[in-house]
Amino acid sequence: MKTITIATLAAAATLAMNVPAQASDFDGAYVTLKGGMDHTKASGSYQAEKKNVGAGGAELGYRWDVGHGLLLGADTFFDYDARARHDTAAGGTTKYGSNVYGADFTAGTVIATKLYVYGKLGGAHVKGIDEASGFARNAMHYGIGAAYEVAPRWTVGAEYTDTRAKEHGNRLNNDNVMLTVSYQFGSVFR
Repeated sequence: MKTITIATLAAAATLAMNVPAQASDFDGAYVTLKGGMDHTKASGSYQAEKKNVGAGGAELGYRWDVGHGLLLGADTFFDYDARARHDTAAGGTTKYGSNVYGADFTAGTVIATKLYVYGKLGGAHVKGIDEASGFARNAMHYGIGAAYEVAPRWTVGAEYTDTRAKEHGNRLNNDNVMLTVSYQFGSVFR
C-alpha cells in the first residue's frame, strides 16, 4: 500500500510539472492536514528525557497574493503531540504529551515551477496531557515549510514548527516535523 501511494504521488507530481505555477495558484483559503514526528522535551517538575513521538494536526488559513510573487497570510492550527513514556532523572518514568493550538502570520513565495516556500510566526497555547496536565501556557510559535502543487488545488509538503513554553521554571518544548497535504479553495475576496 505504501509503495502504491508513493508511486501515485510521484506520477501526479511528474504530470503537474508541465504547467508553471504562479503565486495566484496558492492565493486564497486552504485547509491542511499534517502528520509526522514531535521531538518533545520537558524540564522543571516535569523533567524527563527527550523523545520522538508521533504528531498530527490540522490548519485552516488564507493567503493573499500581494504581487511580485509574494504571498502574505494568516492561519489557525491545532497540533496533537502523542502521549509517551519518558525516563526521568530519578530513574522512573513519566507519561505525557501535549495539545498545541494557536494562530500564525505567514509569508512566502513561489520558486521554481510549483514550489511554495514560506515562514510562519505567531502565538500558541500549549496544554500538557496525562502527567503534564497541570501545564498550560502561551508561547511563541514559529516555523518554515514548503508545499509542492501536485494537481490543481492540491499540494503536498513538509513543515518544521517549534513551540517552547515556560511556566514557573517548568518547560515543555515541541519541535514538530510534519508532512502536509493541502487543498486550496481559491480566492474568496476579489
